[in-house]
Amino acid sequence: MELRLLVAFILMGAVLFLTPYFYKNVAPPVKKNAPVAVTSAPAASGANAVAPPVAPAETTVAAAAENGAAPRVAAKDEQMYAIDTDFFRISLSNRGGVVKSWLLKKYRAHGGNPLELINTAAKVEPPFSLYFPGPKPSPDVNQALYEAKPDADGLGISFDFSDGNTTAHKTFRFSKSSYLSTVSTEVTAAGKPVPHLVEWRGGFGDVAVANPSGAGQTLRFLLEERPLAIQRVVISESVRFPELGRAFHENGPGVFRRVFGEWLTAETMAGRLAVPDPAIAADQFIGLLRSGLYLRATLGLTPPPTEAEIDATVAATVDIFLKAYGPSGSHATA
Repeated sequence: MELRLLVAFILMGAVLFLTPYFYKNVAPPVKKNAPVAVTSAPAASGANAVAPPVAPAETTVAAAAENGAAPRVAAKDEQMYAIDTDFFRISLSNRGGVVKSWLLKKYRAHGGNPLELINTAAKVEPPFSLYFPGPKPSPDVNQALYEAKPDADGLGISFDFSDGNTTAHKTFRFSKSSYLSTVSTEVTAAGKPVPHLVEWRGGFGDVAVANPSGAGQTLRFLLEERPLAIQRVVISESVRFPELGRAFHENGPGVFRRVFGEWLTAETMAGRLAVPDPAIAADQFIGLLRSGLYLRATLGLTPPPTEAEIDATVAATVDIFLKAYGPSGSHATA
């Protein structure tokens, strides 16, 4: 599965619109290259920690069986790897082949530190974990120890795992002086491709539900400094990076529209809602929620929204939505 995208901003879109998934397609098998000497270190407890260099992790490779099974490929220990560009510093782990930290060097958080895109307090699987809408392959490829092969120029890395039946491959490739990046993933079971999606979860839950509790959680998150800073980055960089707007829309609002629309379709079929056009209704819901308060906060206008204003916006959003699409004129209660 291969996708070319502006990874940093796609991830921003995913966080901003509370959706866990990217899109998918299938790429041909990647030719294995000889291992390159790398700098790696045992995984640390902090999301941004990278320990002193040690020898590359050993791998176990067993000969393929006569029935055509894939060779076994796995690392012995968890290792952390770092990618540095002019725009960001990324820390990756070979456990699951995931990203543990993504720091933007050109932008600062409210406290003055480089802006961290990942919610490190999230109690969910890390960014670039794999989600399987159908049967999940065994073993769990999100917990497997992948063999890591960093690129010689330090701007990319590949991860491989195989137990002889299930194989998983991930590649990350970055540009030194651009936000443009390439990510590809491939999973097979018994030699057949396994459909999957790439996850980026925020740790605050999926807000595919029109109720005051979920909507309030969403709005309060969007009004925090980190997502507001991300939104400002997207707006300010779109002119210099023309692909940004398209990538952000396709993988932020577009994905939310699809996921929330699917939920609205299911609720309509169950008789709990009456939504004739789920895609339009999804746009209307997030549009109502991200109204005057969110614009005011994005522009940095003072004073910041009060709890009373947030509660009023949430109650009005849910009430209007349910009046329009409730099966019998439902009304929300805060």
